[in-house]
Amino acid sequence: MKIQIYESVQETSSDEQCSIQYLCQLAGISRASYYKWIHRKPSRVDIEDARILPLIRAIADENNSLFGYQKMTYALNNNSDVKYNRKRIYRIMAVNGIESHFRIDRRHSTYRKQRITYWIGISMPKHRI
Repeated sequence: MKIQIYESVQETSSDEQCSIQYLCQLAGISRASYYKWIHRKPSRVDIEDARILPLIRAIADENNSLFGYQKMTYALNNNSDVKYNRKRIYRIMAVNGIESHFRIDRRHSTYRKQRITYWIGISMPKHRI
């Protein structure tokens, strides 16, 4: 994502003493967009997401990260007065690397062997007509 590129340019410029122009050219972004990203103000949605994130982390820690986004949405909506959309919770969890550690065990396979039919004594045409 672009945010990761901007963050890496910012970290590298402070650590390596390289010019911003050179790093932006190397990353394939314009210098103006980098500076616009640095001086941006957080939006209302970003502020609200930052407020929701500790609640999500607390629920994930309580349940040993067994909740996916659907159960997480259900738990958040039951514990608060505000109702959150499942897509928003999914996005917040995906961006911050919070995921369920529950795996479905696949015991049985549905693999089916292809049946080979032998034609004995019948000549098959080489081309379809």
